Parts: sequence; C-alpha cells; structure tokens
Amino acid sequence: MRGDRKHQGRGRGRGGRGGPHRGNRWRGGFRGEKSAATGGIRERGKGNERPQNTMAPRLSEDEVGITEFIGQHDGFKAVMKHRFSDFHVNEIDCDGNVVKLTSLEVPIEEQTPILRHELIPEEVWERISNMVLMYTKSKCRDSTQNRIAASSGVSKLKQESPQVVPDKICEENRDPPASSEEQSTDTESVPQKEESQSVELDVTTMDKDSRRAIHTCVKLAFKEVNSNTVDRDGKKFVTFSVGGARDNRGKWPASRKGEYLHFVVHKRNMDTSDTVNLISEKLWLKPNTLTFAGTKDKRAITSQLMCIRRGEPSRLFNLSKGLQNIYLGNYVFKEKSLKLGDLMGNQFRIALRFVDGSDEQINSGLESLRNNGFINYYGLQRFGTNKAVPTHCIGKALFLGDWEKAVDLILQPRDSFPVLKSALDEWRSNKDAKAALRKLPRSFHSLEECLLQGLEKHGSKDFVNALSMVPRNTRLMYLHAYQSLIWNKSVSQRIKEFGFQPVVGDLVLVKSEKESNEEECESLDTSLLSSSEVEIAERLKKQEVQYITENNITDFKMQDIVLPLPGCNIVYPSNSIGDFMRNLLKEDGLSCETKQHNVKQYNVGGTYRHIIAKVDKLDWEIIKFKDSEKDLILGDYEELKERTIMRDQLEDANYKAIILSMCLEPSTYATMAIREVTKTDTSAFTQASMSAASVDVENIQSTEVILNEASSTTENMATEDDIKEESDDAQVCDSDTMTAEKDTVVENENKSVKRKINESLGDEIAEKKLKET
Repeated sequence: MRGDRKHQGRGRGRGGRGGPHRGNRWRGGFRGEKSAATGGIRERGKGNERPQNTMAPRLSEDEVGITEFIGQHDGFKAVMKHRFSDFHVNEIDCDGNVVKLTSLEVPIEEQTPILRHELIPEEVWERISNMVLMYTKSKCRDSTQNRIAASSGVSKLKQESPQVVPDKICEENRDPPASSEEQSTDTESVPQKEESQSVELDVTTMDKDSRRAIHTCVKLAFKEVNSNTVDRDGKKFVTFSVGGARDNRGKWPASRKGEYLHFVVHKRNMDTSDTVNLISEKLWLKPNTLTFAGTKDKRAITSQLMCIRRGEPSRLFNLSKGLQNIYLGNYVFKEKSLKLGDLMGNQFRIALRFVDGSDEQINSGLESLRNNGFINYYGLQRFGTNKAVPTHCIGKALFLGDWEKAVDLILQPRDSFPVLKSALDEWRSNKDAKAALRKLPRSFHSLEECLLQGLEKHGSKDFVNALSMVPRNTRLMYLHAYQSLIWNKSVSQRIKEFGFQPVVGDLVLVKSEKESNEEECESLDTSLLSSSEVEIAERLKKQEVQYITENNITDFKMQDIVLPLPGCNIVYPSNSIGDFMRNLLKEDGLSCETKQHNVKQYNVGGTYRHIIAKVDKLDWEIIKFKDSEKDLILGDYEELKERTIMRDQLEDANYKAIILSMCLEPSTYATMAIREVTKTDTSAFTQASMSAASVDVENIQSTEVILNEASSTTENMATEDDIKEESDDAQVCDSDTMTAEKDTVVENENKSVKRKINESLGDEIAEKKLKET
C-alpha cells in the first residue's frame, strides 16, 4: 500500500485509516476525485487527459442480444439525454406516492408534555422535578462565575505584563475542544453536593415491565436525570440522580413518533453511491448507515427517499447548504427503516429532442407502447461501456472460476487514460503490482488500482484474494451482466421463433414477486448493494413457476410468460428455448445445472423475469423549440422555487421534441421503452452522433442564413452604380453591421458549445460528444 505517514489518520492517503472511513472507498464509490456535488470538476493527473479526437469502441444493441420489437409502427429519430436535464426520475414509494422535493425547511416539532406515570407517586415526581430545577440553577450559576473569573484573569494579566497578554490569554483562557466524553459529562461544572443528590423509589413489588415503564417515563420527561435499579437489603429501588456521566439511551423524543428519519434526496447528474458517500462523509457516518430503496440514474435529475436512524433534520439542513447539485428536504420521522426494495417503481419524465418523425408516427408509436408494453430487455448500461472488455466477459470468467483470466481482463490495457494504460502495461509485462502502482498518481483512484493493491498484498498468483479487494457490488455486477446477456439472447430467440403468443413449454409464475420475496427483503443488507437497481428485485428471489400445457394454455397471456436467468435451482422452458439456453451456456463451458460455487462469495442464485414489461400512466406532449440547449422539463427544485419554462412561438421554433411521462416497475429500463417507440439504437455512440449532427445542422443553417443575407445585400449594391457618394458610405456601414451580426452569431454558437461542455463535465460520453462537435 502506498499511504504515507503524514496523511494517515483521516483516510486521506492511500491505505490511511481514520474517522469512520477506512481507506478511500465505500460501496464501490471512489474518492480522490472532486465530484459535482462539491462544486469542482474531476481532477486528472498530469498526462491523464482523455484523447481529444478518438472515442473508444462502444457496445451496440445487437451485440448484447437486443434485436426485436413489439410494435409494427414506423420508427423515427429522436435524441435521448441530449442534456442530463432531459431525464427526470422520481421514486414511487410503497404507498404508491411519487417522491418529490416539496420543502427544504426543518419541520417544526410539537413538544408533547410527558405526563407522570401512574406507578410513580406524585411526591416522588415532585422531588425529581425539584432536583432537576436545583441542578439547572447550579449549572447556570457556575457558568456565570467561570465567565467572571475569566474576565478578571484577563484584566490582571493586562496590568502585570501587557507585552505577553496575547500569548498568556491563548494558553490559559482558551476553551479546549470538547471530547465526546466531556460533552456528555457535567461533573466539572456541578458541585459535589449536587452530584450526590438522588431520589429513590421502592419497586420491590413491581415486575420488570413496570420498572422499565418508570425508567422510560422519567428519562423522557427529564433529560438531565439518570435512573438505575439497585438491590439493597433484599429490596429493589430505582434511584434517580443528576450530574455525572448521563446515559442517553432511550431518550428519543416521543413527539417524533419514530426514530428513523426519512428524507428526500434530489440530485442532479450524480451517481447514487457517490451521493451516499458524500453525505455520510459530511456527517462522519459509515455509508451503510444511510439506507435507501434503490439506485437511480447518474446522468439525470432524480428524487428518492433515504433514511438515517436517529438523524437530526437540523443537521442535514445545515449540511445541505454546503452541497451543490444535491438538495435535501421533506424530513419526517417513521417507526420503520427504509430497506432495499421498498418501492413500487419509478416515474420518468423524459424529453426527446430533434425528433424527425411526423405527429402521426409519434402518436402511433406511443399508443403501441401504451397498449402492448415493450420487451423487457436489459439495457446497454448493464454491460458497461468498454467494448474491448465488456462486463459480461469478466462475469463469465468468474462463473467458470477462471480467476486469472478475470484479473487479466480487468487489467487489460486500454487507451481510456494514458497514465492508467502505463500502469497496466507495466503489470502485463512484468507482473509486478508494486511497480505498476508506482506509475499511478496519488490523485487517481480506480477499480484497477484496487485490484493491483490486492495483488501487491496477497501476491501475484493469489487471484481469488486479490479480487476480494474489488468492491463486492462491482463483482456482483460482472456476474449479473453475464446472466443478463444469456437472458437477452434467449428472449430474442423466443420472439423470433414463436412470436408474441404463449406456447406449450413456456414458464409462468405461480406466485407474484411481492408475495414470494416479502420475507427475503426484510433481511437484505444494503451494504451489499449492487450498482444496478436490478439487484433489488432479483437477489434472494424464491419464485415458483409452472409449465404451460395444452390444458391451461388459454389461461395465460404473453404478459404472464417469464424466462430464467441462469443460476442455482432454476427451471428452464421445456420447449426449444430451453435447449437454446442450455446450448448458450455449454458454448461458454457452463452447465444449466449450475452448482454452488467453490468460492461462496460468487454464488449467484437464478431468478425469473417477465418477457413483456408494461407501462403505466403514459402521457406525452409534442412541442416545438428554438434553442437546442434550452431546458424543456422543470425539476422538483425548480418547481419548488416556482420557476417556469416559456414555450417558443411556433413560427420561431425550428425543432420538434416529445415530452413524455410514464411509470415503470423496479428493474425495468426506460431506455428500452423509448427504443420500442423510436426503433433507434439507444447506445451512447449512436445517441451522441445524432446529438452532434443536430447541433452541426443548426450551425450550418445559421451560417446559410447569414450568407444568403450577405449575397442579397451585395447584389443590391451592385445594381446601383449611379448612387451618390454618401449613399456608398451608408452601404459600407450596412456591410460592417452585417459582419458584426456574423460575429455575434458565431460567438453565440461558441457560448452554446461551451455551456454544454461545462454541463457535461464528469460525464465521459457527453464530454466526448461535445468535443467532437
């Protein structure tokens, strides 16, 4: 490990351990780069910039089995996520409510007075009250005396030695920083006679529940009081005292009606795990103390619920003031925590720009989506962005137990970052992890660095333990990517062979997902969260399925049919699709009768997924707009601030857009729903190319307008040969004005591109797209 001594103790250097954070990563999030939330751009080491004129090859849809459509309508071109503000996601909680940020303020809590419990005599209650009152007055008196003494000490120092006053004041009168023990102890400010005060209550005849009720009542009513049960002379007494080290257990305000603080997190262009890491770091908590129902898209504006046990709204309110692109609000206390999977789905609001289809084509495609749904493919984001080494290839190596190949694939040199490539070349040439790590700057943190640290720690041949240094969610992502590839290819084959009708041998669920997973979701640990929300619905499922037969085929529709993801204890279709899946696994050296893995952490259970996904509450609007960079959808924060979007006049608008909203169940991909409508490739490369082409067309059209105006002006000038001299001067002025207008247009175009680049910092695909533009 390459942590140096001066940075150890606060988790700052590599290998440093300090505070609640060990090292630089939690839940797969890498720190060491400034995130958008802190107002900075991503730092890259010297010589670590991306190539300006090349884009790494990207996966296409057909390479991961995405080939088929349901609808028979004609497709059209439309750009998705031209800006991250074109994609809005709002979580839908378990009660069916759409999660929105509607308030940033700390709620005003009602102070409910605690009444005396019937087991506590009125005389004892009054004595406790008087004891607390005397204790409070004593603390105020001592505090006043300390301030007076401090003031007199300063005056005396000024008279005796004016030249050394500043130093002596700093040494003698500065309050030292309070430790956690000092903050919860009042022994120094309370006289000894107050510490010894106590009130006793004989509870010999009471049972344990009655004694607990007395303790709870007094602690809630008087925060300064400690209570203990003691045995003396064969009897039991509850003693109430003040001062000393107080026990704060159980002193949670009853008015809050629960000790779990639920709040809305509204983030812009940030990953969920990065957001959790940042909030927990500011609160000095471990990230797994923040719980949430599921992850949300990074390149989007999203709102979701998060939860902290015994969190203070005021603390989060103050914290949120120092964050950028993250807003916290809607604080409420509840009795139950928020667990992974506690959601009914997500609401999407999406703007598709630069649409070239007619209104009839658009309406036809969206009506088909509303009536028929879409094929429930796993989207391209499931398989990573590196075509040379897709995530599913690494997952296959892990399934096979070929640990060396998995390591080689992860550490395969590529041209993403020159500095990273240099380190990976060093590893591939000499298998020296320590030498490879030396080639990485300290400001650079990556998945490859984790693996190299594991190889350095455990040896260049201990691949299993070296892989354990990679965050567990990332390793799970590799495994699930391979399962997803098999599922996508099998679904496409099923549709090609049998169409959209149930056939004998298909599989259908006996129980609903909610019923079959109710107990498993209760025990799921959010610290094991994978980077995909699909894990919420698919891990730990125990679903029962049955075959479609000649006798029951009329009882089912296409929407009922499921296909398995390979894993343990999975049933495959009894028709040719089952054979197709077995052959796919056999070609990769795997068996459909997958057994438990020798390394327990790589055991992945199989599950079942519906072939057709349905869309709920689909609505859309076709609009025209002029400015290619203009916001078309308001986020929660903008609505909270009562901002509005002015629609462009139709005669001035050059472009067409679709503003659509829909609700989808968990684990489904909105990009696949949009693909069904537009019938265009949703890969980052295709979308970036269409977006860049649209911007180029806009620039070309603007230039043509200027040139046409210039040509027309020149012709008019040429036909008037006999004009006067002062008229010539006027024409020269007109020409200068036209040139200035050209410069203004070019300047506006440059500003538009610069604004787009600034907006897309931190998003590699969009940044590349704009650099090419």
